[in-house]
Amino acid sequence: MPTIATIQRLYAAAQARWPLVKWPPEAFDAHLAGESPAWPSDLYLAGAAGHRMQSAWEAIETEIGPQTRRVLARQPVADLTIEDLWGETIARIMDDDLERAPLDQGRPPARIIRYRGLVQLVNYLILIARRIAIQRNRRRQHHLSLSQESADPAQHVDPPAPGPSALSSATEAETVGKMRQGLARAFAGLSPDQQFLITMVFRQGMKQKEAGAMLGWSEFKTSRTLSAAIESLRQGMVDLTGVEWTPALASAWAECLAENWKDVQEPAGHASNRKATGA
Repeated sequence: MPTIATIQRLYAAAQARWPLVKWPPEAFDAHLAGESPAWPSDLYLAGAAGHRMQSAWEAIETEIGPQTRRVLARQPVADLTIEDLWGETIARIMDDDLERAPLDQGRPPARIIRYRGLVQLVNYLILIARRIAIQRNRRRQHHLSLSQESADPAQHVDPPAPGPSALSSATEAETVGKMRQGLARAFAGLSPDQQFLITMVFRQGMKQKEAGAMLGWSEFKTSRTLSAAIESLRQGMVDLTGVEWTPALASAWAECLAENWKDVQEPAGHASNRKATGA
């Protein structure tokens, strides 16, 4: 827990970084909640924005926005323009956070209040924008598929049912049940940072180095943490020791993995577990 002197120093640095954002020191202290964020000045700005201070949103638009758009301009963003994607990102983080206590004026805080300073604010917003683009692209592909099926129903062939129904025996179906339970337990038992890396690398297709950079980590620490996460998942499947590994089971294993790579709302959402995980 930071000392009073440390909190005062962090507040002074944040005020110097964002001089037009006049957030009271007691409000910033309460928002810190006894934590020591890696990016305290960004936490100050996001906290003030979460409390719906117009000056904070203006600072995000004028200073964070250009950085975010420059990075997004080099990446696929579905059928959106960069400006549209930025607009959707802002709309998402400005939305009411109904899971938090209302502000003094009775309105819920903005969702950006969930940012906890584990990564730079610009990287946090880039992650949200990427997820918006990915989700939009999935919806477009789904609608396109439905349109094609409607146009030529004779061409439509039902895909094989996933999971146990695609297996050849009751024994395999029972084994898949063990898979699902073991993998779900193992994934839930990972640290928040491990869950984030697993999700970004194996579900979102992000490069390992890039995912680690969003946590402010070196390549070595990222590789070590990801390897430990994979080993934990493997150890979580000890109930399968001695089971004959058939093609059907291999296919079901891949499906179990896909189901358990949970979408992460934001890496900073795990801040409450930082002390326990050592992040």
